[in-house]
Amino acid sequence: MLGPEDCRIAVERTHGGRATFRETVRVVDTFRGQTAWEGDVHVFDLAGNPRATEAYAWPEGKRIIAVLKTSPVDGPLAAVRGYVVAEAKRREIEKFGR
Repeated sequence: MLGPEDCRIAVERTHGGRATFRETVRVVDTFRGQTAWEGDVHVFDLAGNPRATEAYAWPEGKRIIAVLKTSPVDGPLAAVRGYVVAEAKRREIEKFGR
C-alpha cells in the first residue's frame, strides 16, 4: 500500500524541491449528489520549487498523483477535482478522439 512517504518521493520527483509531510486530509468529492472520488490526500510543505510552497499527493491505483498548490488549486479538494476532470477528459479523448 502506498503511503505518505511514497507520496513525498513522488512530489519531489515530479515537481522538484524538498517536500515535508504536513498532514493527511480525508476528501470526499461529490457530483450531482453522487460520490465522484473519496480518499486520503497527503499535504506537503514544499521548499525549493519556484511555482509553489505546497503540494498534494495521493495514491491512485498503482501510481501516485502529485499536484502543486497553484491557482486555481487552493487545497486538497481542488487538487482532486482538477485530477478527476482531467481524467474524464482524457478518457473521452481516448474513446472518441479529439
